[in-house]
Amino acid sequence: MALDAPAAILAPRLLSRVNAPLALGVVALVTLGAFENRAISTALPTMLTELDTVSGFGVVTAAPLAAYLVSLATAGWWADRRGPAPVLRAGALTFLAGMLATAFAAGLPVLVAGRLLGGLAEGLLDVGVAVLACSTRDYVPASWRSSRRPGCCPRCSALC
Repeated sequence: MALDAPAAILAPRLLSRVNAPLALGVVALVTLGAFENRAISTALPTMLTELDTVSGFGVVTAAPLAAYLVSLATAGWWADRRGPAPVLRAGALTFLAGMLATAFAAGLPVLVAGRLLGGLAEGLLDVGVAVLACSTRDYVPASWRSSRRPGCCPRCSALC
């Protein structure tokens, strides 16, 4: 892939003063989602034992996966119409609500609701971050860009 010298010189750096907050924010969102998933999966047996609802392990484990699948389709549709910013905002707020519900759950229904919100949030955040990355022309190689829609890459065609 050949780069034009002036374009390569003028292209902003990922961690430049302008782009660093966005880049670090994206890394923080992805890291937070991964950490949440691992932390709750590790603590889940203890949580269910303390709530005396070990039989609900399957439901509590499956809830975020089901919500994630629904969220992916909904977030993709929403991001196509409104862009990634509202999807990311909703994902962050939903993530907060889900983690608070999970942390303070006094019974199985609240725990399942918190896990559902967590799965919903992860789908919103994943799609929002992917759409944001694919819509940033400066960082998408020219060979990836779709000729049909400027700023869109075929490798993210499900999102673009």
